[in-house]
Amino acid sequence: MYDPARWMSFLSEAMRDADITGPADLCRRLGVNHSVYSRWESENRQPSNSMLRKLAPVLGVSVRTLLVESGHFEPYELVGGDDALNEILASDKLNDRAKLELIGEWRREERAREHRFIRFIETLLARVDRDPEESSPLP
Repeated sequence: MYDPARWMSFLSEAMRDADITGPADLCRRLGVNHSVYSRWESENRQPSNSMLRKLAPVLGVSVRTLLVESGHFEPYELVGGDDALNEILASDKLNDRAKLELIGEWRREERAREHRFIRFIETLLARVDRDPEESSPLP
């Protein structure tokens, strides 16, 4: 859930870490009008996916971090790698709604992969627990 105070606090800290002197400097580096920053600050507007994609390299943080800090997702919802996220967000053919739908689908796939891995490990551990001497080495 979007928390404007959390977002602005994160943004201020990230700007300091990236040696960005203030909102005007950030907007200049992003190539956007200062009104974009003002909407985040005073109108409590959540940054768009395309803006997050622009912000990541300027602030020196991952797209994943921005998706979480901007309130698009909770940390536990993004369990996979940044490459897939970057591909989805980099697409010029998708609007923000379509990108969010794809990210949701990607999250479901990552969770399913994680569950398969956990079951695999549990099976191996159960095999070792039954007979540690006869358990086969990992494949």
